[in-house]
Amino acid sequence: MKLTMTAIALAMAGMTVPATAAYAAVQEEAAEAPTPELSKNDRKVLAPLQEAMNAGDMAAIDAAFAAAVAGVDTADGKYVLAQLRLKHGIDNDLPAQMEKAVDEMAASGTALTTPAKVGEIYRQLGSMRYQADDYEGALRLYDKAVGQVPTDTQAIILRAEALTHLNRTDEAMKAYMDAIGKQRAAGQPVDENWYRRAIVEASDAGRPEVIPLSRMWLSEYPTDENWASVLGFYHNSADHTDEVYLNLFRLRRAVAALSRAADYADYAQLLLLDNNPGEALSVLTDGQGAGMIDEGTLRHKELMAAARAGEAESERGTLDADAERAKSRDTGVAAYNIGNLYYGYGDYAKAAEMFAVAVEKGGVDADRAKLRLGMALARAGDAEGAKAALGAVTGTYATLAQYWMLYADTRL
Repeated sequence: MKLTMTAIALAMAGMTVPATAAYAAVQEEAAEAPTPELSKNDRKVLAPLQEAMNAGDMAAIDAAFAAAVAGVDTADGKYVLAQLRLKHGIDNDLPAQMEKAVDEMAASGTALTTPAKVGEIYRQLGSMRYQADDYEGALRLYDKAVGQVPTDTQAIILRAEALTHLNRTDEAMKAYMDAIGKQRAAGQPVDENWYRRAIVEASDAGRPEVIPLSRMWLSEYPTDENWASVLGFYHNSADHTDEVYLNLFRLRRAVAALSRAADYADYAQLLLLDNNPGEALSVLTDGQGAGMIDEGTLRHKELMAAARAGEAESERGTLDADAERAKSRDTGVAAYNIGNLYYGYGDYAKAAEMFAVAVEKGGVDADRAKLRLGMALARAGDAEGAKAALGAVTGTYATLAQYWMLYADTRL
């Protein structure tokens, strides 16, 4: 049987093969590639291999492959041989043959292929091994895909998945961050599932990457559902101070992410400890409306009674006058406390004014005052002012401030 150069190049297209993604990638490459330039010797050694494959004679195929490997003498011939080996491997479910074939494609030195095309086939073969629960084999192939195209973020994220299954958490997190970072650096949207998988892995392993990953996720996909998930991760990520929990609850309320009775009750209790019964009463009333707070429950009844009593004893009517006097005080303590009350009543512009006075006069925790200033500005709709104030927060409240900055970026 005499094979022409074109017949060799298109040999795979005329055969019945399994409908695998890897084989589809090879078919596409064969169809798009230039006609191979085969030597007389190439044709001589490849023809018996083709005949053996058509006949399905495994012993003859093995011998023909050995002869072809020893006999092909051009780069294009080596590449066509690799194509035939890959087809043989796929037809007979021989993973080692498939991988060897793509190794030969990569090493052939022909102009018929490119690193991108070879990398794609490595990636597809890696996914076949992944589906077969061979995570070591999948990782090896994904590594080869990335070796061909270091910017192939799809291959990098698949590496991360394989590493996760192998419990190589440090390497998996680096791969997740690498894929997401490269995608963002290229100005391309990141698949939302990449964020979800990376955040779950980071959260389950108690990894610090959960915070920057969740911020990046929200910056691209700021839905209510995602806000609720991310703030839930942060809420459970550590034993925070009461101040962090309180202002985290305030952010969760702002994005409609209070979903349990305990959310409303714990939030209200922190507000009462912070001397803000008005806001506590408002939160508990919201909880009643949502069917979460029931005064038939002892804790809820006690919280509601404390909030009502505290609000009844408050001097809400004198706040404006107190605010004017606070501006002339030597320290910012009074202004801070009044700003807190204004915030609780939802008068965010006046709250921001008072917190700004507190920051200027001092005598209070500067980072806490800047955090609350940024929060008040955000709730008042001043996105730029909020980000300026929140960007100056350091220490204990810095991470929470970053989430409030995201709120200003994505919700105003």
